[in-house]
Amino acid sequence: MRFTDWLDAEPGRNKAVAVHFGLMPSAITHWRRAVPRNRMHELHVFTQGAVDFAGMLPRSRSGLVPGADASEPGGG
Repeated sequence: MRFTDWLDAEPGRNKAVAVHFGLMPSAITHWRRAVPRNRMHELHVFTQGAVDFAGMLPRSRSGLVPGADASEPGGG
């Protein structure tokens, strides 16, 4: 699940994440673009696994996570 979808699923989640990490809610709003790498594991645990790591990464212009498609040439 994308972090933005998880945040929007229930009122108050933005504030709850901010309190958990000791940040202002406005800082969490910036995480909608991409969660800082050093916060990803703890956020995954905080959301009880609902937000996967791919859901914390920025989307490319095509809407896909960069490098996620192993069927592309050179992709794996």
